[in-house]
Amino acid sequence: MSKILLTGGCGFIGRFLHDKLISAGYEVVVVDNLSRNGLVPTNITNHVLTDAKHLECSDITGIDTIIHLASLVGSYNFYRDNASHVMLENTMIDTAVVKYAMSNNVKNFIYASSSHVYPSICNNPFVEEDASELPSLTYGYVKRYTEHLLESCDSMNTACLRYNGIFGPEQNNDLMNGSVIPVFIRRVMDNNQITMMTNGKEQRSFCYIEDACNATMQVLELMENNQFKHENLNVCTDEVNSIIEIAEKIKSVFGNEETLIKVTDEQANLAYQSCNNNKIKSLTGWGPQFNLLSGLEAIKCKT
Repeated sequence: MSKILLTGGCGFIGRFLHDKLISAGYEVVVVDNLSRNGLVPTNITNHVLTDAKHLECSDITGIDTIIHLASLVGSYNFYRDNASHVMLENTMIDTAVVKYAMSNNVKNFIYASSSHVYPSICNNPFVEEDASELPSLTYGYVKRYTEHLLESCDSMNTACLRYNGIFGPEQNNDLMNGSVIPVFIRRVMDNNQITMMTNGKEQRSFCYIEDACNATMQVLELMENNQFKHENLNVCTDEVNSIIEIAEKIKSVFGNEETLIKVTDEQANLAYQSCNNNKIKSLTGWGPQFNLLSGLEAIKCKT
């Protein structure tokens, strides 16, 4: 089996994907600066403590494939309020990892892109061709820049996976910077209520971590068999829910009849976010096995 460099491997997606790779027989080297919580997960044994933007200075050699997950991440408000910092940091990280790959004759490169490459206003699921050249957030702008950068790298097979709404156990539930689902779960567990900053009418699509990792593994298998040169692929589900519907489902799994759901009159900055997954289904045969409710139940079983 080939040797894989997994950047951001101690993060949310990374630690689950790491186990899939190990189970499949890959040799995995994890690079992570531990900026999220300062700890290396107990399941990760081959870890290099360094920032991905300094990867070229490392002595890591013999890499066949890079799966690049490392990024400065947060909530919509975090991206909006720290626009220049997010853009500068993520541009440096992505550029450094791509330069390392090109300098070390890496054969395959999987990049964790995002649905933030799409326009902020739309009422239909985005297909891959809908990507904007000027996304509303600098986080999405850098993702789009790196997609173009990888497309120009003729020496490697490259795939940009546009993860959309990935959720699962042990996800960051920080009330200011966490994603919707872990934050709502925390609010139910702490105070038995879900308080929203909006009217809850905005619509979102969420993909369970197990499905996201399985999609990544199937793309990796195709790349190793040289079945494509470069692809941008949505990793997502077909299910779309309003934020109020999501809150109701979280209440049904983690709360009780007394759990309160509070909304305001404010409209969300992003009214709709969902993607079409027909392309990755056709290319790999992958399809999501979890819906929102079964994913929430899986989280509860692991809590």
